[in-house]
Amino acid sequence: MSAFKNLVSERHVGSVPKAYADFLVQPVADDPTKANASYENWEFDHASHRRFFVGGMRWFLRTTDLKAVDLTRYTDAAVRAAAIRPQVVNMPNSDDKWNALSRNQIRAAREKEPMFFQKAVLTIIACELALADLLNSDKRSRLVASGVSDASDVYRHMAVVPAVWNIDNFSTAYDAIKRSGPDAIGQLLAAAGQRSPEVFEGLAGISGKGATVTYETARRIRDGISALPLANTFVGKVRASPGNFLGRGNAMAEEEAELD
Repeated sequence: MSAFKNLVSERHVGSVPKAYADFLVQPVADDPTKANASYENWEFDHASHRRFFVGGMRWFLRTTDLKAVDLTRYTDAAVRAAAIRPQVVNMPNSDDKWNALSRNQIRAAREKEPMFFQKAVLTIIACELALADLLNSDKRSRLVASGVSDASDVYRHMAVVPAVWNIDNFSTAYDAIKRSGPDAIGQLLAAAGQRSPEVFEGLAGISGKGATVTYETARRIRDGISALPLANTFVGKVRASPGNFLGRGNAMAEEEAELD
């Protein structure tokens, strides 16, 4: 079972989330494996940036035999459904992001692109509503046979995956890695489970504000650096809050994030 499936099964047991933070597959914390809740005021650091993925989208499309475009019929309904769940939409630093869900945002979820937290939540609610309709159709027996019998079953398989983490002093450490030669970069890519060094360049803020990644990727990068003595001298801890420069951009679309 994948790390995402383990997390979503531990975090949600099929019930509809009552509050916005309940949509998260793990807390927004420096070490979410040891935290019971996100750090205070995380919304002000992250809610206005594209630092979240929709986890479980592939499961949903495969199980329902729907295409992403089919979900566009539920975008307005998802907005209305969220609006009557006050603990969901009463999220600080949200501006008007709860007020609409577009075709492009559904596409972004399908393509595993980072999104605003609010749009990721609305996408999952759209999946919940679509599943409810399917369970009231002639497709019910097939869905029940696959283990789905209620619209809330979406939350046994789907959640918002935060990609808010950065690594303190990573830009200095990455400079040391590059000086070590291509073998060192290849070694770190393998350790991090990544294909492209663009992920490292984004984290290091080479072409702009330092980007962010999921906790699992950040942890694996930090652990991989421990095997590179020169770089290990410089690198700091994995952190969920932005630094003075690092961690202030959007999440890396190029990250090979585990979302199913």
